[in-house]
Amino acid sequence: MSGAESIVVIFVLISLAVTVLFFVAGWKIVTKAGYPGWWVLITLVPVVGTVMFFVFAFSDWPVLQRPRDLEADEGQATAALAGEPSQPPSHAHRAAPGGTTVWLLALGAACFVLLFFSWNSLSACSPVTFGGSQPCVLLGGEIGWGGVGFLAGLLAVGLLAWEGLAWGGVLEPLDRAVAAAVPPVLAGAAALFAVIRVLTHVGSTSAAAWLGLLVFVALALLAALRWRALPGRADSAAASIQAPSATTIAAPASPAGPAAPASPATCPAPAAAEVAAAAQPPVRCSRCGTPTSADGRFCENCGMRLDPAQDGGPAD
Repeated sequence: MSGAESIVVIFVLISLAVTVLFFVAGWKIVTKAGYPGWWVLITLVPVVGTVMFFVFAFSDWPVLQRPRDLEADEGQATAALAGEPSQPPSHAHRAAPGGTTVWLLALGAACFVLLFFSWNSLSACSPVTFGGSQPCVLLGGEIGWGGVGFLAGLLAVGLLAWEGLAWGGVLEPLDRAVAAAVPPVLAGAAALFAVIRVLTHVGSTSAAAWLGLLVFVALALLAALRWRALPGRADSAAASIQAPSATTIAAPASPAGPAAPASPATCPAPAAAEVAAAAQPPVRCSRCGTPTSADGRFCENCGMRLDPAQDGGPAD
């Protein structure tokens, strides 16, 4: 091995080691942020990796959401114990992307990559005929980005960017129905342009083109199924059939039985002090002889102190 070849081999090994190191570091960073580590592989997809980098940079990471969730739960628990009305948390509870979202991102990335394969074979034929035949030379293949395939790829990239922004919480200010309807529209339009791309080159379509077409159609179907399965998106007609109408005639009430006779009103029982006071005879003043209530301490006429023990008790 010559010196130049050795330098090339060493350079390739160093580049490979640096690449692996960067992927391991990216994996650790994404994991510490609370996302699945394999999301770092999205950086391998051109354009999409750049979009996801900015989404990751400006999104609200799950590792930062958990302390706020715990604080909000503790605040609600404290308010419930104190008897105060609990306030809803100010931050949004966003769950990790579900399985359908992951599949949409994977299929969208596959559509983007498959467009770089050869979708059609190109050949140039000589204008001169030799022996009754016109020789043709195969010049190579045309990738899927040619013609309307460029629109299909652009829509696939738009779908990936939209799903990434929705996952990062950037699209939360938008209306939920609008945000949910955009992915199926983008995926359906991308599948339509992919079909047109294949049908306009049927004679020279390659296996990669048919595979790409299947992936585009699967992407559109998955986006439509997810949109159909979203809660609260049911048609008003179906909702009115399932839910009882507000003007439903109420069932007649069962006849009421005979009214129970009212119990006679009872007089409130007199207080114990009043009963005891009424049972004791009045006390007469030893000076003027004026009768005074038994619980009185002074005569009501002359003001003399009443002492039943001294004056011989109450008079007859």
